[in-house]
Amino acid sequence: MISFSGNEIKYNRNTVITPYPILDARVKRGILVVLMNPDAYPDKSKSAHNLVGYRPDGRQAWAAELPECEHNASRVDCYVGLSTSTKWWLNPVIAESFSCYTCGINPKNGKIIWQGFHK
Repeated sequence: MISFSGNEIKYNRNTVITPYPILDARVKRGILVVLMNPDAYPDKSKSAHNLVGYRPDGRQAWAAELPECEHNASRVDCYVGLSTSTKWWLNPVIAESFSCYTCGINPKNGKIIWQGFHK
């Protein structure tokens, strides 16, 4: 069971403290996948790498790649949501970006497997 409040997550008797407030958290293939609030990042001129994977011991495993944003002139992006699919346990992690991309992300390393633009 996962519970989170502010920037603290409790999972399997472990507590993980993230640098920014948490919007969503789920477990995917043994990795705690955490979506942090991009609005909390101080530098709005840079992309927020706000989708992060944590190992069961609480150490960060990866920060997800962001999509290549040919449709986003500023090239600044972040993730704004995780899939609410009933097939969440299937590969990969599905995340939505601010620049209207849906990305399939490898839960082992945070790399984008595929991406699609939707507007």
